[in-house]
Amino acid sequence: MGFVINNIHYDINNYEGAQILGATSQLFVLQTTEQMIPYIPNQRKFTRPIYTGEVEKKSVVYQCNHCKNSHTVGTGNKYTTITQLQSSGCPNCKNNKFSQIKRTVKKSQSQHALGHHILLELYDCNDALLNDVQHIKKIMCQAAHKAKATIVTEHFHHFSPYGVSGVVIIQESHLTIHTWPEYGYAAIDVFTCNSKLALQEAVQYITDQFNAGNTTQHYVNRGK
Repeated sequence: MGFVINNIHYDINNYEGAQILGATSQLFVLQTTEQMIPYIPNQRKFTRPIYTGEVEKKSVVYQCNHCKNSHTVGTGNKYTTITQLQSSGCPNCKNNKFSQIKRTVKKSQSQHALGHHILLELYDCNDALLNDVQHIKKIMCQAAHKAKATIVTEHFHHFSPYGVSGVVIIQESHLTIHTWPEYGYAAIDVFTCNSKLALQEAVQYITDQFNAGNTTQHYVNRGK
């Protein structure tokens, strides 16, 4: 976005559940620059959850060490943090020592992704194969079958003098490919709105069939 770090404040806060981080957090003070660009374009209102507490509704049940009564701490309860409960004391006996006995985390519905997208890049492939439109079509359609997807239609095009672009439309979204034979490179997208499809099986099949010397893949949740 164009920010630079102006300062870092260490050990600014102690909070429940941060023992693995030493029970402290850090505050990064950012400064704007002339290269600033908005993360949300066109001044569109940002409505999705931004804080962990909004995304993951955590509730913890604590038991009073003295009277053994249980108290639920978290969003929507009388005490939202264990610190508040300790400061107030047990409502029954005013003891301020508690033991955690149960912890639950409920993720908000906004965490559900509408689509699952794998960006696959293949390097050092055979240039002749990357220019063979029929062979590429066969590989991509078979990859859709490997993923247990249902093919609706497909279309592949051979460019002159070289290069192939193609798409396999499936009921669950699509698979696409674009090749650069002169560079031994292919860019492939495997996208689905059905999380139950075997995407990695499709990706592995494609990688094996193109016999790439080097590969990278990135997994992206879409519409999250």
